[in-house]
Amino acid sequence: MKIVISGPAAAFLSGDQQVTDVETLRSLDGLVYEEEVCASFLSEAFDDIGLEGGSLRIAFDASTHCLRVVTEYQASRRLGKRELAALIEETRGQWSDGIGESCFGDYEDRTGIGISVFPIPYAHNEVRAQQIDDGLKPSPHFSPGFGILGRSGKADWSIARRGIAVAMAQGGSAKVQSQSGPKTE
Repeated sequence: MKIVISGPAAAFLSGDQQVTDVETLRSLDGLVYEEEVCASFLSEAFDDIGLEGGSLRIAFDASTHCLRVVTEYQASRRLGKRELAALIEETRGQWSDGIGESCFGDYEDRTGIGISVFPIPYAHNEVRAQQIDDGLKPSPHFSPGFGILGRSGKADWSIARRGIAVAMAQGGSAKVQSQSGPKTE
């Protein structure tokens, strides 16, 4: 199940001057930040749902000539109304105070165009969410010996929490190995 959450975004020159030029905005369409994903920072309430993903992608909305931030998750099942509302709230939290605070900073350094995925004043009523049955399932949650990786091939700590919780619930212990350090228990 694919879950797509999107909300208003904006681009700025020299810090405060909002970009309104349609061609410049259109050029930002498809810009993606994948170094961290929102699923890695969700509360434990989502652990049993099997959510993964949550990169931040910028999309140009041709009908409004505005930018949107789009975050896509993969889930093991359709979410209920309350679960979806909570996921929207936590995703907005990542946009405003988490990953979104500086995720496109390298892009700004290279181009001089800053991107805000939570522009102030924020239009809460413009946040949209869709659940799409795409037939895909999240990757296996825990693969001992193969690391804890999401679809992107990068560490996904939400998967780690789920795997460790399952191991502990079954009376096991968890061994952790960092790429640069020794095993710890």
